[in-house]
Amino acid sequence: MGEIRSAQMKTAGTVSSTASDALVNGNSPDAAVERAIQQAAPAVVLLKTTWYVGSGVFLTSDGLIATSKHVVEGETAAIATNAGGTSLYARVIYIDPRLDLAFLRVTGGGYTHLQLAPAGAVQPRRNRRGPGQPRVAPAGHGDERHRERRGPLA
Repeated sequence: MGEIRSAQMKTAGTVSSTASDALVNGNSPDAAVERAIQQAAPAVVLLKTTWYVGSGVFLTSDGLIATSKHVVEGETAAIATNAGGTSLYARVIYIDPRLDLAFLRVTGGGYTHLQLAPAGAVQPRRNRRGPGQPRVAPAGHGDERHRERRGPLA
C-alpha cells in the first residue's frame, strides 16, 4: 500500500513540472508541452475492459499502471496494450472513487514509465490540466456519458 500512496502523491507533478521548468528557462509553453508529451508517450497504455476503452500510464518499471477510476469501474482486470503493441493482462489492485483514480498491476518488469517529479517540486496553479483532461471540463466529466462504449472483448 505504501507504493500506491507514494505514486498517488507524485502523479500530478510529472507533465506540469516539465512544462513549468521549460517556462522558467525561457522556452514557449507549446514547446514545453510537446516535449512533455514526447517523453511521456512511451509510458502510455491503451486499456480495454469488457465494455470500455481508456488510457493509463506506467508509473513504475515493475508494472504499476495508473488510470481514472471510471475506466475500470466494476472490472477486476483489463488488457493493457503498450506503445510497442504488446498486450498484457492488468489486474485492478486499487480504486479511489473520491479522486477518480485507479491502479492496475501487470506482471514482469522493464516497462518504460513516467519519470515523476518530486511531490514538493510541483507548485499549485490555477487551470492546471493533466493528461487526458479536456481544456474545458464538460458537466459531469468522468461519468458514463463521456466513456466510449465497446462490446465484450473477443
